[in-house]
Amino acid sequence: MRWHPGLKSNDIRFLKKSLRGISAVTFSDPSLERVDDFINQCYVLVAGNSSIHLEGAILGVRCVYYELNSSRLYDYYGYVSEGIAEYAKNIEELVSICNEDNNGYKHSEARVKAIKRYSASYATKWQGREGKLVANTLQKLRSDIGVGDLYCVIDVDSSTFNIVNIPI
Repeated sequence: MRWHPGLKSNDIRFLKKSLRGISAVTFSDPSLERVDDFINQCYVLVAGNSSIHLEGAILGVRCVYYELNSSRLYDYYGYVSEGIAEYAKNIEELVSICNEDNNGYKHSEARVKAIKRYSASYATKWQGREGKLVANTLQKLRSDIGVGDLYCVIDVDSSTFNIVNIPI
């Protein structure tokens, strides 16, 4: 279990006390463990309205949207409607999904396309190297190379684009 980094310490103590003694539950402290290290240990990632679904999907983990308590902001980020996360409407569905065999779990083509709408570098040579891409771009701009010479942008539609042929 990983709590939101902004969760108050008394709520964290309550969580730990409530779940103490359940051998299947371990805790990930966001102030001590990187989110990608946590996600890479997950068989299935279960969360409510959180951007951690996108991070899990990018890392290839099956994601399930489940609210512990009712929320006025169902699917705030659109991860369920886009197909990035599955929806479990009750605890029985959640348990069923978590008990499915996820060995060899692969993203569908539709899920890959949905992830790319949130992260243009996903499944490209720049995935995980976005910092280098930004630094490269800034260096080239500083050396007076025109912006048009930096990228070859293919406009897929008005809201989605792909960046290709970016020199390293």
